[in-house]
Amino acid sequence: MNNADENYGEQKVKKQNRKLVYMILAGLVFGLIIGLLMAHAEQGVGNLLTGDVEGLSIQPVYALLLSAALLMGLIGYPLYTLRHVDELERAINVNATAISGLAVLAAFPVWQILALADLLPHPTAYNMFLIAIVAGFASYIWLKIRA
Repeated sequence: MNNADENYGEQKVKKQNRKLVYMILAGLVFGLIIGLLMAHAEQGVGNLLTGDVEGLSIQPVYALLLSAALLMGLIGYPLYTLRHVDELERAINVNATAISGLAVLAAFPVWQILALADLLPHPTAYNMFLIAIVAGFASYIWLKIRA
């Protein structure tokens, strides 16, 4: 495929769309693997995502596998996919990530002060993770609509 081919632009767009679908499917499969590892590690005793970890114990092998999978899924996969998107999408993703980080940086001290006054429960790592995910998703959608 080169510039001399008929319908070069259409072919390129189709190829990019196929690649995007493959990357999304790969992300879904990887997420399913992480979910299955977590479900098997928890064995119905607790829930890692909600913070119900009392009495929960994970075997070292599962802890290492789950940690490696989460690091790859939360850091490696996004960095890989950023190499395969256009400049606008990359800018939107980087800005959404920065906004997500700022949300956590702002939320923790404010929440902690309110907790010291017994207006809210004390913040936990799970709360901060949820704030980061929700802020990142919401800012991505907002930036995508504005672009």
